[in-house]
Amino acid sequence: MELDEMKTLWNEMSAKLEGQKKLTDKMIIMMTQERYQRRLSKIRTPELISAFLCFVMVLLILFSLNKFDTSYLLACAITSATILSVLPVLSLWAIRQVSRVDIKGSNYKEALLQYALAKRRFLSVQKLSFYLSFVLLIVALPVAVKMMGGKTTHIETTTWLWYLPLGFLFFVVFARWVYRCYVNVTVQLENLLREIEDQ
Repeated sequence: MELDEMKTLWNEMSAKLEGQKKLTDKMIIMMTQERYQRRLSKIRTPELISAFLCFVMVLLILFSLNKFDTSYLLACAITSATILSVLPVLSLWAIRQVSRVDIKGSNYKEALLQYALAKRRFLSVQKLSFYLSFVLLIVALPVAVKMMGGKTTHIETTTWLWYLPLGFLFFVVFARWVYRCYVNVTVQLENLLREIEDQ
């Protein structure tokens, strides 16, 4: 009789431990999901703010289209508005792909594969944004001058001589800094996912 009681007790304790392990695993995954989303917000929040500013600029350009009296200025305005519309949409789409990694509903390997694909897309979009932003740097000057009440259709050579080098320098420094920050956040997100395997 003692042996049967010990077996029953052992089975009950095993069931309780298994239940606690499942509960602990579930809590770890939920906490990881929460930390994942918090870290991702370091990218999402600045991108949402910049998307809002881009769309405001697009509206300003569209409401000022009648000011662009030459085909050159009109082409610069349309190109600026197009780039300012495309950049935030691409960036927010890529961030959404990263945020949709299903940590709770999939196993570790599936979550890591989803993340790897989303990360690759996100970083590709960031590289594309770099090149599109460089084009925007060039075409935005005539648009900005005209919108601020510039009387001439051609910008003085001296303006181009200081604007392009300073603008390019600021752009490269800022873009590299942002890209490094984004890469750091993606590495942190990947490390969070890898912590699941260790636990």
